[in-house]
Amino acid sequence: MEVIVAKDVDGILEDFTEDSVLFTLDGKVEGLTASRGFFEPYVAGLTDELLASFQMDRQEVHGDLAYIVWNAGTDTIIVQN
Repeated sequence: MEVIVAKDVDGILEDFTEDSVLFTLDGKVEGLTASRGFFEPYVAGLTDELLASFQMDRQEVHGDLAYIVWNAGTDTIIVQN
Protein backbone atom coordinates (compact mmCIF):
# COMPACT_ATOMS: atom_id res chain seq x y z
CA MET A 1 0.00 0.00 0.00
CA GLU A 2 3.01 2.30 0.47
CA VAL A 3 3.51 2.59 -3.29
CA ILE A 4 -0.13 3.61 -3.75
CA VAL A 5 0.15 6.28 -1.05
CA ALA A 6 3.37 7.46 -2.76
CA LYS A 7 1.54 7.46 -6.12
CA ASP A 8 4.41 5.34 -7.47
CA VAL A 9 3.01 3.59 -10.56
CA ASP A 10 6.36 1.94 -11.34
CA GLY A 11 6.44 0.59 -7.78
CA ILE A 12 2.90 -0.74 -8.10
CA LEU A 13 3.76 -2.47 -11.36
CA GLU A 14 6.76 -4.27 -9.84
CA ASP A 15 4.26 -6.92 -8.69
CA PHE A 16 2.71 -7.27 -12.17
CA THR A 17 3.63 -9.20 -15.32
CA GLU A 18 2.17 -9.52 -18.81
CA ASP A 19 0.04 -12.35 -17.37
CA SER A 20 -1.46 -10.18 -14.61
CA VAL A 21 -5.20 -9.56 -14.60
CA LEU A 22 -7.08 -6.94 -12.57
CA PHE A 23 -10.83 -7.25 -12.17
CA THR A 24 -12.49 -3.84 -11.97
CA LEU A 25 -16.01 -2.48 -12.14
CA ASP A 26 -15.35 -1.63 -15.79
CA GLY A 27 -14.02 -5.08 -16.68
CA LYS A 28 -10.70 -6.90 -16.84
CA VAL A 29 -7.36 -5.14 -17.15
CA GLU A 30 -4.72 -7.48 -18.58
CA GLY A 31 -0.95 -7.08 -18.93
CA LEU A 32 1.56 -4.38 -18.01
CA THR A 33 0.56 -1.71 -20.52
CA ALA A 34 -3.13 -1.92 -19.62
CA SER A 35 -2.30 -2.04 -15.90
CA ARG A 36 -0.22 1.13 -16.24
CA GLY A 37 -3.14 2.72 -18.10
CA PHE A 38 -5.39 1.79 -15.19
CA PHE A 39 -3.12 2.91 -12.35
CA GLU A 40 -1.81 6.21 -13.76
CA PRO A 41 -5.18 8.03 -13.65
CA TYR A 42 -6.12 6.14 -10.47
CA VAL A 43 -3.16 7.42 -8.45
CA ALA A 44 -3.39 10.87 -10.05
CA GLY A 45 -6.89 11.14 -8.57
CA LEU A 46 -5.80 10.26 -5.04
CA THR A 47 -6.04 13.45 -3.03
CA ASP A 48 -4.25 14.02 0.26
CA GLU A 49 -7.65 14.08 1.97
CA LEU A 50 -8.61 10.70 0.53
CA LEU A 51 -5.27 9.17 1.46
CA ALA A 52 -5.56 10.54 5.00
CA SER A 53 -8.98 8.90 5.42
CA PHE A 54 -7.98 5.54 3.90
CA GLN A 55 -8.59 2.60 6.22
CA MET A 56 -7.81 -1.04 5.62
CA ASP A 57 -10.83 -2.87 7.03
CA ARG A 58 -9.73 -6.42 6.28
CA GLN A 59 -6.78 -8.17 4.67
CA GLU A 60 -6.65 -11.92 4.10
CA VAL A 61 -3.80 -13.67 2.30
CA HIS A 62 -3.79 -17.33 1.32
CA GLY A 63 -0.91 -18.45 -0.88
CA ASP A 64 -0.89 -16.19 -3.92
CA LEU A 65 -4.43 -14.88 -3.33
CA ALA A 66 -5.12 -11.69 -1.41
CA TYR A 67 -8.52 -10.30 -0.44
CA ILE A 68 -8.67 -6.74 0.88
CA VAL A 69 -11.54 -4.56 2.02
CA TRP A 70 -10.96 -0.88 2.48
CA ASN A 71 -13.22 2.06 3.19
CA ALA A 72 -13.91 2.80 -0.47
CA GLY A 73 -14.41 -0.68 -1.91
CA THR A 74 -13.23 -4.27 -2.19
CA ASP A 75 -10.25 -5.66 -4.09
CA THR A 76 -9.21 -9.26 -4.70
CA ILE A 77 -5.59 -9.58 -5.76
CA ILE A 78 -3.51 -12.57 -6.85
CA VAL A 79 0.25 -12.02 -6.79
CA GLN A 80 2.52 -14.67 -8.25
CA ASN A 81 6.28 -14.50 -8.49
